[in-house]
Amino acid sequence: MNICTDHASIVLMFITEIVLGPLKRINMDYLLAQPPMPDVFPLIGIFIIILALLVIVPIKLLISCMIFHKAGYSWAMGLLMLVPIANIIMIFVLAFGDWPVRRELRQLKQMR
Repeated sequence: MNICTDHASIVLMFITEIVLGPLKRINMDYLLAQPPMPDVFPLIGIFIIILALLVIVPIKLLISCMIFHKAGYSWAMGLLMLVPIANIIMIFVLAFGDWPVRRELRQLKQMR
């Protein structure tokens, strides 16, 4: 073995022990002093998923169906807002399309 390699590894071990040694001891003391945590994190995730399915999704459906109905489209087009790519397309249809309500209004204005 090379003497320089041995000295370099000893110096590296010494520096590592000086820098990381107190951190290891502090971390272990902190972990040993803490009471064990209950496994509630999976339950929180399940609660959030149930909340989203039972509250947020029906409210989103109600709002989107009402928007399409007021624009003159079928209310069922609001159901497409749950489909991932179709919801982007439906936003463009609402933003740039000719709404049936506006078409009917133009026709009524022309009849006057």
